[in-house]
Amino acid sequence: METSTRYQTNVSFMKQLQTNSDRTAMQSPYSEDFEAIYQEAAQSDVKLSTAKAFLSNLSEDDLSTLQHYTGLANAIDVNSLSDEGAYNLLMHDAEKYDFNGDGMVQDGIANKSSTIPTTMSDAMKASYVSALNSLDESERFDAMTAVTLNSATTALLSVDGTASSATSTPLTYDVLAARINAVLHPTQGAYTSPEIKETIAKFWENFQSSYNA
Repeated sequence: METSTRYQTNVSFMKQLQTNSDRTAMQSPYSEDFEAIYQEAAQSDVKLSTAKAFLSNLSEDDLSTLQHYTGLANAIDVNSLSDEGAYNLLMHDAEKYDFNGDGMVQDGIANKSSTIPTTMSDAMKASYVSALNSLDESERFDAMTAVTLNSATTALLSVDGTASSATSTPLTYDVLAARINAVLHPTQGAYTSPEIKETIAKFWENFQSSYNA
């Protein structure tokens, strides 16, 4: 299994984040069968480079388990998967990761935003998780959306107007503060509902309290 320090550190933060009850309920019918596949992958020491080969040797029932546990709409076609997409299929949610640094977590054929932005410093990740855990489930979703919306799928424009990769830009405190400010004080025709503003203000207050401590 993948054991790099950067990866394992991110996993440790992910495990601290409170789980979504709907996600847990969706996975529950497939959890026992998934765990059996997971343990087999662990015993085989599956890595990014070998995940597709491992999946190729699974039965149709096993692939169906991975499909439904992950929440994919379509049956898994192993040949269509990237190494990252194949490996993440075999992992628990907290262990899924953006290995290629493109800002998206490939999970099967699905591309998902990183739950915890990988370009945050460890200190910011700790405060981010703490602030999210202080909110209820619906509030956590709104806060994560405010932080990650479009960050992984759009280009950032530099001062001279040229496009640069959003994923290569560290999510520093100042960048995060600017994103929060844009939600709390929308300009140029943008709109944020009072409910979202209240949630984001609560998240930001809790984040700053943790970060400054």
